[in-house]
Amino acid sequence: MERRLPDRKPKYVYRKIRRNKRRDPAVYWYSEPPGMKREFIPYPFMSEEFIRFAEGRNKQSGELTKPLVEGTFHHLADVFRGNDKRGIKPSKQWKELKPRSKKDYSKYIDRILGLWGHFLVRDLEPEMVVALRDSLQDRMRVANYMINVLSAMLWVAKEHGTTFRITDNVATHIARFGKRSGVEARQVYWTYGDETNFLADADLADPIIALGERLLAYSGQRPGDVRAMRVSDYDGEKIQVIQSKTGAKVWVKCHKDLKPYLERNIAEAREKGLDNPTLIRGVRGEPMGERYFADRWDEIAKRTDTFHLNRQDLRRTAVIRLAEAECTVPQIAAITGHSLKQVETILETYFVRTYEMGSAAITKLEDHQDRLKQAKS
Repeated sequence: MERRLPDRKPKYVYRKIRRNKRRDPAVYWYSEPPGMKREFIPYPFMSEEFIRFAEGRNKQSGELTKPLVEGTFHHLADVFRGNDKRGIKPSKQWKELKPRSKKDYSKYIDRILGLWGHFLVRDLEPEMVVALRDSLQDRMRVANYMINVLSAMLWVAKEHGTTFRITDNVATHIARFGKRSGVEARQVYWTYGDETNFLADADLADPIIALGERLLAYSGQRPGDVRAMRVSDYDGEKIQVIQSKTGAKVWVKCHKDLKPYLERNIAEAREKGLDNPTLIRGVRGEPMGERYFADRWDEIAKRTDTFHLNRQDLRRTAVIRLAEAECTVPQIAAITGHSLKQVETILETYFVRTYEMGSAAITKLEDHQDRLKQAKS
């Protein structure tokens, strides 16, 4: 029987209108039930997914007011990430996560609670984890991430053995989807032609997004770290970056092609009297959020046939271009902020073998062999 959608929106759903001089006002809906943080609803208003999302959060909110049953997954979630309302402090493992990782973990923890919230942790069987994995075969990366989060929770449960009564982390024994299943590292990168098309449009339609693209391409940093860059991080020669994921501090020399756009941006900020704003900012000088940045970026990507590429691909692209320029592993690490060992380990992920690299290698071989022939003659 087909579910009949309600005539009225669910409780604790609110509307926010964001006005912008460049386009018509945008309407956003978010859910904020008692005891929970505000969260944007990423579905069309009053669609089935919209209703399910809002009602699911309302249900979770109701669980917060119920007595906590010791040893359940609801209890483990509180022990893992903390719960101020119940006076439970977060675990050491949770504290060590970066803010973005905490946000991602929470999404999967909430999904786990939707499945097994009232289930006793000690009753979890390997077959249940396998069934969870296999139910997500159409989204293998999601399946792998969810099992990794479950495993992290179970390690904390094992540390609290008298409460959760487990002696083994069953999730660690469950095989993840790998290359044989079709899960492969993303190998897409921006060509110079892709970048030229994107910037030709962005420079006219949205200079801030054009600057964002150049910062990503020339710095090799993550989009979140680029959006966090401030005017004071540039000293006229180099840009300071504190990477949110690793905590590493790196200085990236400003590329000569980036410099005029960057300095124009800083001059405009000073003319408006803005107090050390972010380089990537809104019309009133406020920091640009992830979704707002993505929406403006996607508008240009759709017009320039670069929608199949994403912002994160520019980090990979930067590594490729540095390698094509014959930069050493230490030199690449100095820009990306990785350790030498990490660079060597992840090159297989970030590194896409291009024709240009292969051609350069053959040219080097030819030159070397010519020198050997000349030496013999």
